[in-house]
Amino acid sequence: MPRDATYDARHVIEPSGGFVPQEPKHGPRFWLGNGLLALAAVFLLFLDQAAQWLGTGAVAIWMGLVAIGVYFIVRDGGRP
Repeated sequence: MPRDATYDARHVIEPSGGFVPQEPKHGPRFWLGNGLLALAAVFLLFLDQAAQWLGTGAVAIWMGLVAIGVYFIVRDGGRP
């Protein structure tokens, strides 16, 4: 990027005044993985109640959510 160009969140403004669209930094797998990790975090808050209903299966479900979430984030590779 040239030094005299300014930066916008979605576009680089060229010195001539034109816009050059930039690629999104993360694809849908990244956001799906983050959503699953957020769900696992909320599930962790209620793990005691879930363990009363499901026993040790509650921990297995939590670990599965985390593993799948991390898999999707790593699988994304920063490409849309």
